[in-house]
Amino acid sequence: MNPADPATPGNTSRLATRLAIADRRLRALLALPAAPEATSPTALLEDAARSTEAAMATDPADTAGSQVTALVAESLRLQLDLRTALAAQREHTAVSLAASLRRLGSPTDGNGLAHQVCTELVGHTGFAVAAFSAVTGNRLSVLAVAGTDRLDVAPFDVDLDPHDAEAACLAAADPRPSLATRDRIAAPMAGVLDAEEYALATIVVGDAPVAILHVGRRDRLAVDDLDLGFVALYQTAVSAIVARQRWSDKAQRHQETIRAALSRIVEDAARVTRTDFEIGGDVVSPPRAQTLSRLPVNEALEQRLTTRETEVMRLIASGASNAEIADQLFIGVETVKSHVKKILRKIGAVNRSEAISLYVDRG
Repeated sequence: MNPADPATPGNTSRLATRLAIADRRLRALLALPAAPEATSPTALLEDAARSTEAAMATDPADTAGSQVTALVAESLRLQLDLRTALAAQREHTAVSLAASLRRLGSPTDGNGLAHQVCTELVGHTGFAVAAFSAVTGNRLSVLAVAGTDRLDVAPFDVDLDPHDAEAACLAAADPRPSLATRDRIAAPMAGVLDAEEYALATIVVGDAPVAILHVGRRDRLAVDDLDLGFVALYQTAVSAIVARQRWSDKAQRHQETIRAALSRIVEDAARVTRTDFEIGGDVVSPPRAQTLSRLPVNEALEQRLTTRETEVMRLIASGASNAEIADQLFIGVETVKSHVKKILRKIGAVNRSEAISLYVDRG
């Protein structure tokens, strides 16, 4: 962005600072109570509007008329300029946001995504600094930091205190970004990022928080509270990307597990020799489920099944058909089918192949 462009956060901050000064002078002349320190451009505009309305409702003869008139005119002009700058800033952000989100969709590893997210947030939302941290219990592992100033920060860990804003954000039922001042966030984060106020956004996959974004503004009047909406868009996009990566990795692990299982079954079959079959003798074949004893079984899933369903599931995983399962367990084929339906429902699979994939995975 060009610093002289009305769409820049720097221009917004300068206009807001000038408006705050004019409003303080006007309130002093009118003997109005001082306004509280504005926490955003929108809050400042609301305070200034109340001051000018009060001035225009006052009889000029009872006040320093010419000074009041001049300050009202200056305040109204600055209010208009600030509203125009905020609108231009949001328009610029909205236009660049689509391309920015498309860039986030480019294939990259976890650390690459962390750096990319921080760079995009600082470059396109008007915030001064951003950090991306992985979450493990009450520990943050800061993977990337970016800022409008050059920041050379090596990855580091932060153990959260229960009173830190990050801990509350991770525990909140509502995942939408929330604001926190520097005295409320974890001290190590405040020391590195050095901003006055932060937007915190949790990256959730399934029901679990897997990462958290810190997006900070060093000047409260440079970025408006409504710009949190842009952070929320990034939060949604990053959550989808992380979920996609995790499911892709899990699918790859399932494929490798199934391949290993099939390889072992083939090896077992190759060990069968003619001496295993004697003409005129009884054929003794161990149950297929014994083949599964060497395979990694998802114990969490197996605990959901009854003893009989476990026997059926083990035979399914060994490759037995419904008829073969019925023969080995001395039950009817229809009973086997009933057990299979219950097993699929309990372990969350849509067919036998997916059931095998989930069952032999270590989870």
